[in-house]
Amino acid sequence: MLLLQRVIVLSAAVITTVSAFSVSPHCHNPRSLSFVNRFAVKSSDSVSFDETVDTIRSSITKKKEEFNVNEFLEELQQSVKDFKESLTTMSTIPYTFQGQHSIYAQVSRPGIRSLPLTSTKKPAVLLVHGFGCSTYYWRETISALTSSGYTVYAMDLLGHGQSDKPTDDVHYSTNLWAQQITDFIHSQIHNQDVVLVGNSMGSTVSLLAAAAANTSSTTTNQQIKGVGMFNCGIGMNVHSIVRDEKWNSIQRWTLDSIFNIVESTVFSNVALIQWILESIVTKDLLRTILLELYVHAEQSTDVIVNKELVDSFYNPVAKNPKQVAKVLSQILTNDGGLTPMEIHSANTSLKQTLIHVIWGQYDTVTPIDGIGQVAQFYQSLAHDTENENVTFDIVQGGHVPFDEIPTAANQSLLTWLNQLPKQQQQHV
Repeated sequence: MLLLQRVIVLSAAVITTVSAFSVSPHCHNPRSLSFVNRFAVKSSDSVSFDETVDTIRSSITKKKEEFNVNEFLEELQQSVKDFKESLTTMSTIPYTFQGQHSIYAQVSRPGIRSLPLTSTKKPAVLLVHGFGCSTYYWRETISALTSSGYTVYAMDLLGHGQSDKPTDDVHYSTNLWAQQITDFIHSQIHNQDVVLVGNSMGSTVSLLAAAAANTSSTTTNQQIKGVGMFNCGIGMNVHSIVRDEKWNSIQRWTLDSIFNIVESTVFSNVALIQWILESIVTKDLLRTILLELYVHAEQSTDVIVNKELVDSFYNPVAKNPKQVAKVLSQILTNDGGLTPMEIHSANTSLKQTLIHVIWGQYDTVTPIDGIGQVAQFYQSLAHDTENENVTFDIVQGGHVPFDEIPTAANQSLLTWLNQLPKQQQQHV
């Protein structure tokens, strides 16, 4: 209700301001002066009419000088956005993976649908985060999608965020997380069409889930209608980099040797990782790292890199550093899984899956022209007339453009999503 009142008050302010601006020192419109006359009648008898008029005109002139139209419109736009978000309903979903692992999951449903209303039913969207992240950093994407009429699901992958972090009976891999996505769709989203949207490693996992669904006999293969990717990663860890075709045998052997040394001395040492988490990783350190990732933020970094964002990374670690260390050790040393290029090569059915790739131009984690050549691979697919199912968009941002520059990045996603029904008909 407070947000509704804010919108009403701001709207009233527009009317009042426009009315006030019509009364200038050179205005002789009787209807405009009637406002002054009414004010004068109510004023003290000890103040002359002329003095009252001068006082009002002086006040209005001052207000005109202070009034900034752009600032006012920005405030009004933000108020409307906040009001829409207040009508969006978000609820957590009780979900257990493999019959024993508790997973944090949520669904956000739109309170106000986009106008004009159409008969086209929009697919649900399932957001898949990247390595070390959680559902929280999808905040701006969830807001943009629900404001446009989409129902949005998001969950913390096993071993991340608020989800369980088992290690004794679990072997972490991109295939495991792809199974989690498939199981979640089957058990929670049921028969509704769904589009997967991932970031970094989450993009690779989403692609794997879509590929697996295409070869599945279950209803899931009919549900996944597309895959959106923000800065797609090459795999679960650096092992996938070694399989880059550009390396010759000597380079590949050198990289393997370096990685093996780092693994044996650091990544396989759970006690060392735990010590680092407990003694070195602090909220201030995480904030510093995040500020570097959000260097091109469209808003003040103090606003975006807030306490809640820092806590979303810090709290899961602080809650159980020993278990987190075990999970990290597995993720960093297990097989990195198939690269996106290998996934496409092994699953020709993906040529029928609509894919939209969005890449932050200034990404320093997975550079657009960096090792692995994932971005170049998707750019080539997008420019190939035989792969009309793939589109590629570059935005002015870094590794998490959907949260760093949400207006442009999420609009790119929305434009693609809104065109899906038409694209699907073309691929039938």
